[in-house]
Amino acid sequence: MKQLQRVFVIALGALHLMVSCACADYVFDDVDTLRGIKNLFLYVHTLPPEAVKLGLTAEKVKSDISETLKAAGIETVSYNDCCETPGAPYLFIGIGMVPDNRCNGYAATVHIELRQVVNLEREPELSYHATTWTRGQTVVVEEQAAEREVQKLLRSWIGMFIYDYQSVNREKN
Repeated sequence: MKQLQRVFVIALGALHLMVSCACADYVFDDVDTLRGIKNLFLYVHTLPPEAVKLGLTAEKVKSDISETLKAAGIETVSYNDCCETPGAPYLFIGIGMVPDNRCNGYAATVHIELRQVVNLEREPELSYHATTWTRGQTVVVEEQAAEREVQKLLRSWIGMFIYDYQSVNREKN
């Protein structure tokens, strides 16, 4: 099972690396999907035991991200309020960690997605929650630096979300 987890994290890291290399000029076509979002729900997926062991908690991650979003003018709302918001947008935060005994550390992944209700063009009456914006990265870190590096990745990708959000939601003067 642990070998399968390692293969998964390495494969995910390779995928992120390929996407990063292919998009080195930062040309993403998903930024416009953030246009017009007034607020969103913040969902932090259950953290792996390795992250909890290092002192990370879902509550702390959610609190830190909520404060950062609020400071940038992006309101987070409850799940019930999200369901009443057009598109029911929510920001999904995923953190994965797998021990890597060869380097006395971890393979760690931070993954952020904006998910919202979308309609199929060929059948507009059908609607689904779908990922419309996504960023993330996988790194290998030493155990002593793992919490700091995961926090740094989170700040970096939340910063990118804020940048993208603000780039399409600026008020016209």
